[in-house]
Amino acid sequence: MLRGGATSYYEADGLGSVTSLSNAAGTLAQTYAFDSFGKQTGSSGSLVNPFQYTARELDSETGLYFYRARYLDPNAGRFLSEDRVRFAGGINFYAYVKNQPTDFVDPFGFECMQVTPWQEIPGMGGPNSRQPYASYEDGLFWQLEGWEFANGPEGGTVISCICTWTASRTRLRKFYRENVTEEAWFRCDDCRGSRREYRTRKKTKQWEVDSPDKPIWSPETRYTTGPTVQLGRDAGADPSGLSTKCLCPPPAP
Repeated sequence: MLRGGATSYYEADGLGSVTSLSNAAGTLAQTYAFDSFGKQTGSSGSLVNPFQYTARELDSETGLYFYRARYLDPNAGRFLSEDRVRFAGGINFYAYVKNQPTDFVDPFGFECMQVTPWQEIPGMGGPNSRQPYASYEDGLFWQLEGWEFANGPEGGTVISCICTWTASRTRLRKFYRENVTEEAWFRCDDCRGSRREYRTRKKTKQWEVDSPDKPIWSPETRYTTGPTVQLGRDAGADPSGLSTKCLCPPPAP
């Protein structure tokens, strides 16, 4: 920003809110602090700067932020007028970013409709780069040996199956945690028409993996039953091992 021949440089947080301005020497000339919905809770300096919460323009006379399509009241934490996309943005026409201001921004003042699911952006980790943050031994590691149809009532249709499981090792449970980035596309409608908007978000993904561990003295065998199912072009065919899948759950560890 250039005012009176002096250049000031903006510094912003993760939401894009201007938290300070510094001069050419790197000295802070102006600072700001906000609550979750943009109400100013502190400031220092005398620079005149309208760009503050989420880098939107503050109207100094009304205390409202201009979000292009409508105004946000930081004291109430909501917009002053209805969302133009109406129910496409939810049942609350006045909410600001679905009342989650620490996670999202709304630079145009209207809600956008998500048109693709959130999908993880593949990372560049090398082989075996993921290491568990915890692991412990718990029960037995069961492996499916095979399954057979279980007879239904006399003269009835085969509707279930029985599975054979064996265990020769204990089960090792490994727990993983990883910070990932997800992406999705949104459709946004306003007075200028419709447009698509690309967004990303950070997320912590957690999962667990079971693997065989120590051998046991005497292998064990157990049986479980479950339903059968036919999918796709096999649906409705005579039950057989080729056209039918068995959904037996494994034994308890």
